[in-house]
Amino acid sequence: MPGLAARASSLGYRTAAAVSGTTANVLQMATLLGFSADERVVLRAAMLAWLLPQDEHSLFEVMLAAEPYVPEAYRTVGGLDDLGRLWPPRAVLRTRGGAHAFRGADTWHAIGRRLAEPKGQQLLGRMSEEAQRYVRGVLAEAGAAMGAVITGAVAAAPKAELR
Repeated sequence: MPGLAARASSLGYRTAAAVSGTTANVLQMATLLGFSADERVVLRAAMLAWLLPQDEHSLFEVMLAAEPYVPEAYRTVGGLDDLGRLWPPRAVLRTRGGAHAFRGADTWHAIGRRLAEPKGQQLLGRMSEEAQRYVRGVLAEAGAAMGAVITGAVAAAPKAELR
């Protein structure tokens, strides 16, 4: 049976370290403290926001660590759809008692705004055409008006695999 790096590579993912023990610990503690499934999905997003920019872990490593603690609809399936399962555009996650609601569309609108920036355009340009189409589809589903911006920059940018 292949190890983490071989599995990640076969799915087109990169690795930075190993499956995130930090993510697993945080989500296990949240479970023990009675956090709802929705709240644990929000915590996973926070873990990604913390660990990815620092290159402490990859998307794959954090998503795998969170698997036992999030609802099935938010778990990885081993492909491009993993990105959409991070926080589906039409999902609304609520804190216990419904005091706060977090909409997937808001998250994807924010991602769309970042992708419109020069660094975001560079990132899109490094993605495969399939990955670019997938991201555009998720943004469109969220109602993000990014199509023209993404299409123009992606057409001129060099292609590479999504990692």
